[in-house]
Amino acid sequence: MESIQYDRFTSSESEIPEHMGPPPSTPNRQDRRIFIMFGVLSLFLLTLTLAVGIKFTQVSMQVSDLMESLDVVSTSIKVLQKGSSTYPELIIPVRGENPHPIVIYILLPLHSIIFNTKCVCVSYKGPCEDDWTFFKDKCYFASKLRKSWEDAEKNCVQRNAHLLVVNDAEEQDYISQVIEMGTNFWIGLVEREEGTWSWVDGTDYTKTKHFWDDGQPDNWDVRLNGEDCGQLHARSQVTHRPWNDADCSLAYKYICEGRPRRHQSHA
Repeated sequence: MESIQYDRFTSSESEIPEHMGPPPSTPNRQDRRIFIMFGVLSLFLLTLTLAVGIKFTQVSMQVSDLMESLDVVSTSIKVLQKGSSTYPELIIPVRGENPHPIVIYILLPLHSIIFNTKCVCVSYKGPCEDDWTFFKDKCYFASKLRKSWEDAEKNCVQRNAHLLVVNDAEEQDYISQVIEMGTNFWIGLVEREEGTWSWVDGTDYTKTKHFWDDGQPDNWDVRLNGEDCGQLHARSQVTHRPWNDADCSLAYKYICEGRPRRHQSHA
């Protein structure tokens, strides 16, 4: 009896499965993972392609700007080397506020070349004496020495000339190009009667264009002698309104103006 029960117990144990655990992965789940990975990779490649395309477009635009700029520079150099008395403005068309560094790297040396070439052209001597420059049938001399306004005018007269008389904007622009920046120069403006300005050569002051700096002439009464003589004011030369009234006894450099002729060579 006991033997039969033991055999049944043993027989029931042998019916238990040998392997227990989770069921193996199905093919559908593996395919889903592959599709997800493929989608992520495709999205990454699309984003990368768009980024490269945008960058390429930007570089192409900058190269186009550079070529246009080089054409402008080349044209300007050719005009300047011909000695033209009029100079086109150098316009560099660059899109955006910050041009590409390569544009700046290339254009800066070219800007220096143009500036130096322009200086040579505007300083053309022509039929004038040494140290004088020629512009529109007139000769100009910028002194290196400093004198009072009266002594400056006397020195110009000794050179068969007179202190500068500015007749129009073109002449003023030319003078602003050839004089030394950051320096005051006497010109042929004088206030012999209070409130009445005149040119030393008799040109009617009321019929010429004026280029007084803001608030000038102010006849600043701090100076003992007042301010009765005109000068090109150093700090205002870049504003195209460089005139200022000053004390005639002050020593400044000066600009003489005369007709083409032989001048005395001594300073």
